[in-house]
Amino acid sequence: MSKSIYIFNPDNDLCLANGDPNYLPPLTARKMEDDLAFLPAWYAGQDDFVLLPDMPEREWLDNLQKCIDIHIKPILNAEIVMNDISSFFPWGWNQKLINQLFQAGVSMSFLPDNESVKKIRQLSHRSFAV
Repeated sequence: MSKSIYIFNPDNDLCLANGDPNYLPPLTARKMEDDLAFLPAWYAGQDDFVLLPDMPEREWLDNLQKCIDIHIKPILNAEIVMNDISSFFPWGWNQKLINQLFQAGVSMSFLPDNESVKKIRQLSHRSFAV
C-alpha cells in the first residue's frame, strides 16, 4: 500500500520569497509551524503520515485519536526513508523544504526540480495577485 506524508509549512511564502535552501524563517513562523504541525491530520488519508518536528507524547496522541477518530501516524525526518512513502503533500513547495527532505534521505525523484520551484516562486509573487 502506498503511503503519503503530509507537511504543514506555513513559512512557505517567506521561504519562496527568500529562495535560499538554508533560509531560517523568523521565530514566530517557526513556532507556528511547530505548534500546528499536526494540522494535516484533519485532511490526510487513512494511515498516512504527518511530518512533525518532535514526536508527540503517546498519551496525547491516543487521546486525540479517540476524540476525532483519526488514524494518522506521526513521522520525523529521520524516519522518512525507513517507510514505504510514495508521495509528499506539503502546504507549499520551496527550496528550504526540498533541502530538508533531501537531507532526510528523500530521493530527488520525489521532489520538484529547480525549474518547477522557480515557476512556483514566479506564480506566487505579488505581481500575479489579483
